Formats: sequence, structure tokens, C-alpha cells
Amino acid sequence: MSNVRIGALTAAAVFLIVVSGCGESSPRTQSPAPNANVSRAPEPLSPLAKARQALGASVHSGLAVGDAKVRSVSRAGSLLYIILSTPEGGFQGPSTDDADALASAAFAKVYPTGWNGPATVQFRGGLQSSATGKALPNAAAFTYRMTPGRAKQIDWSDEDTLYSIDWGLYRTFCHPAFKGC
Repeated sequence: MSNVRIGALTAAAVFLIVVSGCGESSPRTQSPAPNANVSRAPEPLSPLAKARQALGASVHSGLAVGDAKVRSVSRAGSLLYIILSTPEGGFQGPSTDDADALASAAFAKVYPTGWNGPATVQFRGGLQSSATGKALPNAAAFTYRMTPGRAKQIDWSDEDTLYSIDWGLYRTFCHPAFKGC
């Protein structure tokens, strides 16, 4: 055979090897085809996501007049910070009793989800400026604080226990415009 024929056959063989291997990956880099029948377990919710889910859009208590809209739920380090709208209350507006009942309802929704840090519930709004008469939608009306140690001592599933607690002891702020402050 001549050198030209051997060179041509070699070039043709190399060409076929290269062309046939172009669409394939090596076994180490080849990714498996996705299987439509395989379902993945959902990612577990974070403690903050569980708290948000438990609170939903509003907090209601059978002992309070009205609901408190959940304005935000955030976290600062280990502290869960819940901001609720101040309830409207009855004819004379919201009272400390209304806020106490709704704060306890918020805590009772959060701690059973596994939250084990401190939590603050703050009510905002429901106040008017005495100087201008305009509404103050972001003014703090009531604030409550729960410590992890105390939260562990409370049976959150027992409504009778929750009703018997003096929630005013957990109130760290009450705007003097509200009755009972």
C-alpha cells in the first residue's frame, strides 16, 4: 500500500471516531436523565416561615372584640417580632383586655410550631394625633414580650390555662391613650 492510501485511511478512521464521539459525554460528566416519576420531599420550613404560616393574615381570640391583622412577622437574631394592627374594640375602642387576649392568641399560634426563642407582639395604629387629629397608623399602641423560659412553662394547647394567665404581666408598653393603661 502506498503512503497516500494509508494516510487517507488513517484520516478517515480518525474522522469517524471524532464524529461518532461528539454527541457523547464521558461517563463521569454525564448527568442522569430527569425522571418525572421521582418526587422530592419538600424542603422543611424555617422556624420563621412556620411562625408566619401559623399566624396567617389575622389573629382572633374569643375574648377580644375583633381581630388583629398581621402586618409583619420578622426575625432579629433569635427574637421573633410580630406586628399586628390595633384592634378596633367595642363602642369605646380597644382596651388592654382586647390587646391582652389577642397577644396571647398570637403567642399561642407561634410557640406550638416549635419556635423556641423570645417573641415580641406589638400592636400599631388606632391612635390619633391630639395636635392635628390625623391618624397615626404606625404608632405603637401595645407591646408584649415572651421569654423562652416562660414559654416552655405554658401549655399552649390548653385554652383554660391561656385564659387564666394575666397577660398584662407580659405587656411591656401600653399607650396612655387606651383605657386600662
